[in-house]
Amino acid sequence: MRLRLASLSPLACLLAFPLTSQVADTARFHRGQWGVDFQIWGGFAGAGAIHFTSPTRAVVFDLTGQYSHASAAMFGQYNTVNTTLSLGTRAYRYVEAHVARWTTFGLSLLYGYQHSTQGTSSEASEGVGGGLFANLGATWLVTPHLGLGAQWQVNVTYMHNSDSSSLGSGSSDMVTVALARVALTGQLYF
Repeated sequence: MRLRLASLSPLACLLAFPLTSQVADTARFHRGQWGVDFQIWGGFAGAGAIHFTSPTRAVVFDLTGQYSHASAAMFGQYNTVNTTLSLGTRAYRYVEAHVARWTTFGLSLLYGYQHSTQGTSSEASEGVGGGLFANLGATWLVTPHLGLGAQWQVNVTYMHNSDSSSLGSGSSDMVTVALARVALTGQLYF
């Protein structure tokens, strides 16, 4: 029995080699291909669509968001909603057969809402804005249809907020520069 298994091992290796070299060829993207991109970072989660316009270029559409609610007898209630809608172009470059790096540049639309109450006082803030973003990422193609990776993003955003409270109302403008947003990513390609 041992003799038969030992003689089959070299044959199995020879048969497996052509299969691994075929995976590298099929792992390439193609024009018209679609994908779904997922991101997770610091309390936020996002999902988006990827549409390839060529084997190395894609249009990316992302929706990210966060919701939080806190309630304590001593501090009252606090609710927050933040969403970002982003549209950009992504360029891919293979660094190895199953590893692709990318750069993305695009525009973002922002919406934020915060509401808090403590006893009889209440405060609310609602804001809308926009901005520019760029990210650098990489994907390890586990299979031709599944990628796992990470990305680093920088963005510049402008937000106009309308504030109201039991004491009065007002508005504020804010410009934010974020240089170190790192996210874990996953992709499904169809």
